[in-house]
Amino acid sequence: MIISNHYLHRTLKPMGVLAVYGYAFPQIVGKDYSQVNETFQNFYQKVRPYFPPDRIHIDNKYANIILPYEEKIRDETVRIHYDWNLDRLLAYVTSWSGYIRYMEKYPNKDILSDLRQDLLKMMKTKDENNILKMEFPTFILLGRKTTE
Repeated sequence: MIISNHYLHRTLKPMGVLAVYGYAFPQIVGKDYSQVNETFQNFYQKVRPYFPPDRIHIDNKYANIILPYEEKIRDETVRIHYDWNLDRLLAYVTSWSGYIRYMEKYPNKDILSDLRQDLLKMMKTKDENNILKMEFPTFILLGRKTTE
């Protein structure tokens, strides 16, 4: 996907910088949480069809966005870190548009409670206040307009 050259040319001043950024699906890091991450990823895949179609750009980390400038860079080295307990993680999940739309379609399904139980099982604990080290990969595209 190429960002509209016409729009950018009209609105961005010479030597102006365009920054496009986002964050990808998080991982739980630290302990051997491969099964926990797999469980969380499976949940995401369950609600993924209920996100808007343009969510694909986030899932692809804007790999298909081409900035129309000679001076441009892409950076995927920045990570956002949070220490969350299980309640905070599940509160984050409830903010997803895909989760909200899923629940509108299936109001009697308690998939959040199921996710809680599945994650606790994979974490091999009953302690819901166990701290989870969350890592959100970011993606940043920068471009500079060098001409009129």
